[in-house]
Amino acid sequence: MDQFCNGNIDGNQVPRLHCFIHRKLVAHDFLPCSPTIEPKPNLVKEIRESLLRHLTAVVGNDGIAANFMLLHLLSKLGLALKNLLPFTQCISLTVDYLKSQHCFPCAKKGLRDQQVIENDLVEARQEDRTLGTQDFSRLLTMGRLMSMSFGETSLSLEHWQMVKELERLRRERLK
Repeated sequence: MDQFCNGNIDGNQVPRLHCFIHRKLVAHDFLPCSPTIEPKPNLVKEIRESLLRHLTAVVGNDGIAANFMLLHLLSKLGLALKNLLPFTQCISLTVDYLKSQHCFPCAKKGLRDQQVIENDLVEARQEDRTLGTQDFSRLLTMGRLMSMSFGETSLSLEHWQMVKELERLRRERLK
């Protein structure tokens, strides 16, 4: 900071402050056409993409920062987000329920996805011994928030890959 006060800095060391101005938005601000919301399977995805485009523009066309900003905003919503996500419902995922609904292959897929995520975390720890519980907690929290941003309640492999890529890009920037 002394360098900044004395004027002895180069352009890459200039401190930056990001400032956000907000206004209350309504649903049609994020939909490309009609303000009428019609139930369709990819509504949450469309809203997410629109919000991400808006955030990207706000943070100077920085897609990485926009993704992290979206996850941060979702983390601040907490449990209230469950009431905001359209067309979701809570289902008891007990083994008996899954068997009765002929969804056991879905349960197997969920367990397989969970195993892949666990293996990724173990592999990451073996590659970098400095990774600790806070790093794993951050990755899993990002995974939960990423799933929430797509209106889902469980972490898919696709969204896990997105989280890993965001983390890789973040670490790359810090070098």
